[in-house]
Amino acid sequence: SLRLTLLRCVGWLSRKDLDSRDGNGGWTLATPGAQEQGMRAFEFAICPHAGLADAELYARALEYVAGVHAVQTARTRTALRPDCEVLRISAPGVFVSALKRAEDGCGYVARLVNMTPDEQNCRVECMLSGAMLRRLTADERELGDAPAPGALELALRPWQFVTVGIEVRG
Repeated sequence: SLRLTLLRCVGWLSRKDLDSRDGNGGWTLATPGAQEQGMRAFEFAICPHAGLADAELYARALEYVAGVHAVQTARTRTALRPDCEVLRISAPGVFVSALKRAEDGCGYVARLVNMTPDEQNCRVECMLSGAMLRRLTADERELGDAPAPGALELALRPWQFVTVGIEVRG
């Protein structure tokens, strides 16, 4: 059997009188805005994955949601090509998990993850003109490496996340 929760519409953040638990699970707080009333549409996929490597299963999940993209642009009406590519990763088991503006407002940050049980050597190439890449800590501090123009060579341990800073000059 399969149980799938599509919406968890609660009236309270926590309550003491629930049959499913003894005591309180947190703050007792009314959440009337969490009711999510109205019509909703849902779409989901099931992928039998016996024999699939974790990275292959993750790639299939990304293919399913590939139509969802978020791009922050200037407040002008700018048309982006559907095939707009910012980063190119050479290893098939390494994926971009996030691409965002850096916390200090200077450039961007990419979070990469190795979704395999093996070490992966990969080349991260930025397709933006004048891009300088460098490895950062998870909280976006510099590690002391010199920035590399256009591309960066990385070795990722199994299941490792890596943070890459991207500065665009020019």
